[in-house]
Amino acid sequence: MAKPIPYTTTKGEKRYKISIYGGLDAKGRQVTLKKQGFKTTREANLWAARTLSNIEENGLPDQVSENRTVEEAFDIWFSQYKMTVQEVSYARVEKLYRNHILPLVGHRKISDLKKEDVQELIFYLFSVQPKTYRKNYNYFTKMLKESGYPISENHFFPVSVKSKGQKKIFTRDELNTVLEALKDNPNERAYPFLRLIAYTGLRKAEAAALEKKNVNIKDGYIVIDQAFSRDANNKIIMGAGKNESSKRTIPIDKGTLDAILALNYDSPLVFGEFDFTNGPRKWLREACAKTGIEPISIHGLRHTHCSLLFEAGASVKEVQTRLGHSTPQMTLNVYTHITQQTAKKTALKFVNYMDGN
Repeated sequence: MAKPIPYTTTKGEKRYKISIYGGLDAKGRQVTLKKQGFKTTREANLWAARTLSNIEENGLPDQVSENRTVEEAFDIWFSQYKMTVQEVSYARVEKLYRNHILPLVGHRKISDLKKEDVQELIFYLFSVQPKTYRKNYNYFTKMLKESGYPISENHFFPVSVKSKGQKKIFTRDELNTVLEALKDNPNERAYPFLRLIAYTGLRKAEAAALEKKNVNIKDGYIVIDQAFSRDANNKIIMGAGKNESSKRTIPIDKGTLDAILALNYDSPLVFGEFDFTNGPRKWLREACAKTGIEPISIHGLRHTHCSLLFEAGASVKEVQTRLGHSTPQMTLNVYTHITQQTAKKTALKFVNYMDGN
């Protein structure tokens, strides 16, 4: 079997592509099947093995695929896509297609799909979910491209109206003040749980899934190898994490280590069994109300950790590894929230330079 070949996308992400020999078509010509976009060699090899198995059972796929409808192309693509992501991810994509994309263009033959049809889809997705419509549209182009159908990117995309004054992160002083207030919360999980996220950048589902066996007290680090997720029925399950990069070892400071070691639940989990979907948000909002600080989301603590790491002088690679991002570009795109202190320092550097200091 052919070996997966690594390549780098335009966004700087590492991916794999693979080509396999499918046999001879009706006219005696060699047929080579290609696919790219795999995140790991395992995913690429799995696709190749299943494709060859399907050819042995059903023969070569129809080479005149332009006659397929969008729905037919989706069904073929989705059967492969769902083997490369977690259940909660492919369930979300399937719901998007079944509820919004296929009712609008599913019946259309791909060869007959016109620019105005795609533009209509874009406007429709915008009307339904203006904040996330670009991401949803990208799943449509992803399906077409990975199925071998080129699609023009020359379309008009409405500008989403962002919420004004929506706070994303805490400053260092705000974080310290909020964490101090959390010590008075009657729920003993509140302070250690939120401090762990703020001081390590863990995702909420990773922190809740942290097991005692993965806390190394002697050397001061934690091992992240799992996270809570949801299945296709929206039921909470234990998963392997968001991606391969999510599996990591994170050094932990003594203050945070002491805080989580003070807990002792009859459970393999550090924080035991609790409502981690709603509880932490309530704790954080109560602490913010008590201190008069504008609240942020729980995920905002992860944003805060990242921004403060940059403020402390950490490199992009160091932050990427600590937060479990698959690429440096993701770290820069999502988390470069410049704090007030950093912005003032930048301005001061310029003034000092101009003044000759």
